[in-house]
Amino acid sequence: MAQLIGWKYSTRALRRIRHTDSQVGLGAGARKKNVSGAFVADARLVSGKILLLIDDTTTTGATLDAASRSLLDAGAVRVYALTFAKALAKNSLDFPSS
Repeated sequence: MAQLIGWKYSTRALRRIRHTDSQVGLGAGARKKNVSGAFVADARLVSGKILLLIDDTTTTGATLDAASRSLLDAGAVRVYALTFAKALAKNSLDFPSS
């Protein structure tokens, strides 16, 4: 996406440093614990920068939070997040009956 609009980007600014279990079926607290400390950012690439973190789907925001914290800890000035979909609970949509 960054390439399409002419923004600078790096696939090496943030990396996962440990395996995490699947988030499927986990509640918000368990998701947060699962991804806590799972990422590290390269300060040489993010320090002093305003960043946009892009993820395909968010459920509780735990992964975006953990990734953002790593970027901020490495010196990023601000981190914005963009997701393309929000996962909803199984019974969270009410459809009108026919």
